[in-house]
Amino acid sequence: MRSVVSQTEIEDLFEILGSNLPVGVCIIQDEKFRYINPNFLIYTGYREDELLGKGFLTIVIPEDREMARENATKMLKEEPASPYQFRVACKDGSSKWVTGAVRSVQYHGREAILAIYRDITERKQAEEALCESEERYRKLANSITDVFFAMDYNLRYTYWNKASEILTGIREEAVLGKSLQDIFPDTPGIRKAEKVYRDVLRTQQSQTFVTDYTAHDGRHYIFEISAYPSRNGISVFVKDITKHKQAEEGIRVFSDIIASSINAVAIADLEGNLT
Repeated sequence: MRSVVSQTEIEDLFEILGSNLPVGVCIIQDEKFRYINPNFLIYTGYREDELLGKGFLTIVIPEDREMARENATKMLKEEPASPYQFRVACKDGSSKWVTGAVRSVQYHGREAILAIYRDITERKQAEEALCESEERYRKLANSITDVFFAMDYNLRYTYWNKASEILTGIREEAVLGKSLQDIFPDTPGIRKAEKVYRDVLRTQQSQTFVTDYTAHDGRHYIFEISAYPSRNGISVFVKDITKHKQAEEGIRVFSDIIASSINAVAIADLEGNLT
């Protein structure tokens, strides 16, 4: 006998899933917040009751609202879109940069938008520092947890921060003056990166792309790589979005399973324990 999962049970299961994700998750319906997970509340500083029922654009910095709306619309239509980045106004008066993805879902029996957001404030601060003194941005780049490196016009490394050393196991002195081919094996990912870097040098326009990487310790990562033209070549920021992509895929699979009418659902936390 085939069991039927009620809408209430589906929503309860979704809230359990959202509470365990390492990214910000919201459900927006009629342009208002209907669900907000704990992680989103933590990095914006609001209480749940301060946002539920409010317009989702009210916490977006006014200058970014139109751009955020346009990018979300393109994603929902599955059209190509530039990186979906904008600033949100936090409760304490500060602002934070976030990037995210959206998709259509059913919530309370009606169409809604599922939004997944990731805080990228630290990386944006480092990017902005590129426009200021070289000493300041190098100090900042060496203090952040994201991988950062710089290359000259011949695509030879001129800077390699501590996070780069930790990820690759290669110290800065072994990298400086070397090219990609000198440091890494010839793979499709490395060839893709080199092509993007050369495009950035040629066009003097920044580019962002996503690629896979296997570290020296065997761990597999998914990286979002942003390359920017600089005075002496390019500067590159590498963000680990592995958990973000896993969260997106988990929600996609969860939504597809529910939509296909199922016999049972089990949800586990990030350590594999059933919740």
